[in-house]
Amino acid sequence: MYLLGLFIEPLSLAWSATPGQIGSASAMFAVGGALLGPLLGHLADKGWTKRIMLAGSVVISLGFIALSLAQSLWQAALICVFLLAPGTAMLGAIPTTVMVAQWFSKRRGLAIGITAAGISIGGFIMPMIAAQLLAHLEWSAALRIIGCGIALLLIPGIALFAVNRPADVNQYPDGIATAEEQSPNDAASGTISTGTLLTDRNFWLVALCIGFLSFLGLLCVTYIAPYARESGLSLQNAALMISLYSICGISGKFALGWLCDHLQPRRMLSVTMALAAIGWFPLLLSNSVPAFLIAAAMVGFAMGGMIPAWAALIAQLFGLENFGRVRGIMSLALVAFTFLPGPLGGYLRDSTGTYATAFTWLWFMLPAGVVLSLFVGQAATVSAPRAATGKAPG
Repeated sequence: MYLLGLFIEPLSLAWSATPGQIGSASAMFAVGGALLGPLLGHLADKGWTKRIMLAGSVVISLGFIALSLAQSLWQAALICVFLLAPGTAMLGAIPTTVMVAQWFSKRRGLAIGITAAGISIGGFIMPMIAAQLLAHLEWSAALRIIGCGIALLLIPGIALFAVNRPADVNQYPDGIATAEEQSPNDAASGTISTGTLLTDRNFWLVALCIGFLSFLGLLCVTYIAPYARESGLSLQNAALMISLYSICGISGKFALGWLCDHLQPRRMLSVTMALAAIGWFPLLLSNSVPAFLIAAAMVGFAMGGMIPAWAALIAQLFGLENFGRVRGIMSLALVAFTFLPGPLGGYLRDSTGTYATAFTWLWFMLPAGVVLSLFVGQAATVSAPRAATGKAPG
């Protein structure tokens, strides 16, 4: 997703498409990931995380190679739907956060923040690599190199080192081999039914807040590079905006992930949204280089805290054994927020002639999310039917 902005220009020329049509590819990623979310969450809760990630590595590698051979926009769309989008979901936040959440309890927020930093590390490194490849090679060759690189790194890495749960290798969460009290940040154990989950007020409040953050994050990642190019910046400087966004996201994942272990996750959600709103604000006033730098840095830092805050909230509100399923169902509930940024941003650009329209008109979602986050409670708001465990719920 961090690379899409850099490929909008060459792909639109190659396929005689508008920038908005190419940018709409982010919607396909969103829909593919959302539709697979509940299934991936269920399988991850059952201990299939490593298999999911291995399959994702193969699928996404083939997707990049196939995309390099595409001759038209409709062929590229099919590749996105059936290869790139599923591969991204199988390597994304659901399987990775489920795996890490199984291994850590006391410092789960920091652990998930460190893991999620991989997204930002990729977003920092890959745009610079892609910019160099595009400067010296055709776009198709650049895509093939990226696809082969993914396969060479991920497939052996996951096969050799990934472990689903501590029990699979006779270890324990946090390295502690004694029975301890449940973490205060985890809900009581027991399976929550889907019907109960969908009537829980906290579920929908968290979903809306994460939806607003995801919407603006996808809009920024997809269009900040072409917006910077439109404002007169070079391709390398436009790529720098994505890299700055990403490296500040690394800091945000570490810092805000650590804070999730020391403060209420619901309050960290409010802080994350407030930081994003403040960071986005300079783009409402100017399209100058300083405005881009401030926005990329602050929004990237704030967005870095989204994954650990989201994971900590799910564990606190709904319990670790429901973690993957809740995460997957919530991702499906968020499909509109992840589907719309690409096509809506592209439509606004095509209809008004500038990317500034989307960056200006859609900012309101962030302060609205800050207000909503203040109403998230500390526990599930309805009495959940739980599986028989011999314990009273709660």
